[in-house]
Amino acid sequence: MTVSQGASRIAFLICVTLLGWLGQGGLRAESPDSLQEVVNDRTEAYRDQLEGYFRKVLIDEYPERAATAWDRDYSSLDAFIESVKPNRRRWRSVLNPPELVPSGAMTRRPCTSLEEISAEWVTLPLGWLDSEAILVIPSNATGPVPLIIAQHGIGSFPEKVFGLLDDDYLYHN
Repeated sequence: MTVSQGASRIAFLICVTLLGWLGQGGLRAESPDSLQEVVNDRTEAYRDQLEGYFRKVLIDEYPERAATAWDRDYSSLDAFIESVKPNRRRWRSVLNPPELVPSGAMTRRPCTSLEEISAEWVTLPLGWLDSEAILVIPSNATGPVPLIIAQHGIGSFPEKVFGLLDDDYLYHN
C-alpha cells in the first residue's frame, strides 16, 4: 500500500464515521450531562474504530506489505545499511526535508535560567533559522559521559526537560 492509499483509507474511514454519526442524530442531547455522555460515547467508539483499523493495517497486514517493500540483508551491518538505502530514499522524498546547511559558526552562551547546573545554549545558524539546544555536562564528569537527547513538544520549551516550570510533572515525577 502506498502512502496515498493509506491516506485515502484514513479519509474514507473519517467520512464513514462522520456519516454514521450524523445519521445517529449527531450531538442532540437533552441536557449538558447527556450531551457529555453522547460526546464521550462517540469519541470512545471512534477511538475504538481507529484503533481497530490501524491495528489491522499497521500490524496485521505489515508482513505482507513489508515482503514487497523491503529487501533487508542481515548478513552484516554494512549489507543491511546498503539494503535499506532505497527505502530510506523513498521515505526522504515523502518527508521532503529542507536542506539545512550551517551558515555560520556555532556559538555557546550561558543559559541563565539553569545556571545552577552550568547549562549553556548552543546555537547553530542554518540559513533562515537557528537550531538551538541546551547543553549540560555533569560537573563531576572526569571522562566521556553518555549523551542524552530530550526532545520537547511544540507547546513546550527546552528548560522544562530540566524541571523548570514543569508543574504537570511531564518530565519529572
